[in-house]
Amino acid sequence: MTDQHDSAPVEPGFACAWCGEREMDLLIWVEDDVVECQTCNCRYDPGPGLIWREGDPAREREAEA
Repeated sequence: MTDQHDSAPVEPGFACAWCGEREMDLLIWVEDDVVECQTCNCRYDPGPGLIWREGDPAREREAEA
């Protein structure tokens, strides 16, 4: 039986824009240009500029802080 869990880290520039998560299995592509972090639920564009998506729980927490 093979463990399909891949804990390989992504490059730092592709880490979660909110919490810095880098584990590949915890960063899930949900749209062509949007990744959702399973650690903090932030949705972001891993390309240049790291575009925050409206309605992200992480963005809402930032506004509450």
